[in-house]
Amino acid sequence: MDDKLLVAYTELAKYGVIVAGIFVFGATIATCVAFSNAGPDKARVFASLIEKMGVLQLVTVLNIILAVGILTFMGKINSEGAISIYSGIAGYVLGGLRPIIRSSSVDRDNKGAG
Repeated sequence: MDDKLLVAYTELAKYGVIVAGIFVFGATIATCVAFSNAGPDKARVFASLIEKMGVLQLVTVLNIILAVGILTFMGKINSEGAISIYSGIAGYVLGGLRPIIRSSSVDRDNKGAG
């Protein structure tokens, strides 16, 4: 492997770790602030929040996007392959929005009726 390319990959990995650290730090601070006055049911509230926000889906999609970007940058997959993967992700994300919107409107309707 070329030395310049190795240095570029090392720099890319370093900045990726820095960005991930900043994200985790920010998420930790936001979670601590949000649940500092949540009451005795903190765990239930936290689990409900994670479920409604689709955190697992979000993390999975972001990891796929990052992996495809790195593989494309390294030349392991071509741009057409990356575009098809990104298109599939866009379809998944946009197709998954309808049930979330419907369920939140149903939740509001049920709260008003009860």
